[in-house]
Amino acid sequence: MRAARALPIAALLLTATGCQPADQTPTATTAGAPTGVTIADCAGGAPPIRAGAADATVYSGHHAAVTDVAFAPDGATVLSAGDDGFGRVWTAATGTDVSQHRIARYPTAVAWSPNGVCAASADSSGLVMVWSVADGQELVRLTGHRDRVYGLAWSPDGTSLASGSWDGQEIGWNHATGLKAYTYLSAGGVGHLAWSGDRLALATATGDVVVLNGTDGTVARTVHVTDAPLWSLAWSPDGATIAAGVGEYGPSTGGPYGVYLVDPGTGQVTGNITPLTGPVWSLAYAPDGQRLAAAGGAFAGLHPPAAYADYRVAVTTVASGQTAYIGTHTDSVWAVSWAPDGAVLAAASQDGTISLTPMSVA
Repeated sequence: MRAARALPIAALLLTATGCQPADQTPTATTAGAPTGVTIADCAGGAPPIRAGAADATVYSGHHAAVTDVAFAPDGATVLSAGDDGFGRVWTAATGTDVSQHRIARYPTAVAWSPNGVCAASADSSGLVMVWSVADGQELVRLTGHRDRVYGLAWSPDGTSLASGSWDGQEIGWNHATGLKAYTYLSAGGVGHLAWSGDRLALATATGDVVVLNGTDGTVARTVHVTDAPLWSLAWSPDGATIAAGVGEYGPSTGGPYGVYLVDPGTGQVTGNITPLTGPVWSLAYAPDGQRLAAAGGAFAGLHPPAAYADYRVAVTTVASGQTAYIGTHTDSVWAVSWAPDGAVLAAASQDGTISLTPMSVA
């Protein structure tokens, strides 16, 4: 059950803001896996892309709501996390389980290292872990957050990990040492985040998109987008556009549900689209940058108004603004992920399933 997302907005507003110096107090435990994988092996570039799913597939391996999903860097396998406490790795082509690992009581986010050797996961307590995908062996445990972590992303070279929490902290980690490289404090909770080169963008509950220098956490730009809380965020592959989606309580806090488009260079809001009628929990640009996937919908257990119970996945063509819909799920869709070749779109839902939908490649 994901009712924990329905936090009062007053609980998300904090007082301190800005970048804090690196905390050199050890915050991690480290270990080497029986397979010989160590934390140093997580760094490195992406492997060659392999063929993924050819037909529409629904994966039902989790026994509870599915909270996150991510294609492997090579596209051959998928990593998912669910409220059953497991991280599951399975083949994109057939939906066959490869491995399963108990990673937390209530996992909230997962992310592959760029080379596909390691994965990071976060949970509702704020704990972040890095583990070997081969056997699930924990490599490092990162502690510092005081609330659920929904934003989790590796730097493109795999040497740094960023985590964003509803406690208002975005922490840049040197995962090899388990030390904080920096801590950025937001006046509101931090939702999703995304890298573009050495820059890191955050969605915040104050309605701001914040762009940080990913090496030291200094603020490059802050753009106030809306008076409603922003939850989801994606950065276009060319680095020219940040998309940010309104999450909980949009209409009641001064801003409608929708997706705002921001130019990170000028700090201008360049557009606003409404691909869904309810909250937008996840955004993802296709690898070619020509399509933007959005997913959301108010949690059915809260009996939302019909307009907010929009459980479709919307795929908008950037050039034309036209939107196509995938109507596979019956409850909130918490996460979407594109295959690295852009041919398949994965969506993870509160209904306990993950859909893989073949998409035409532009």
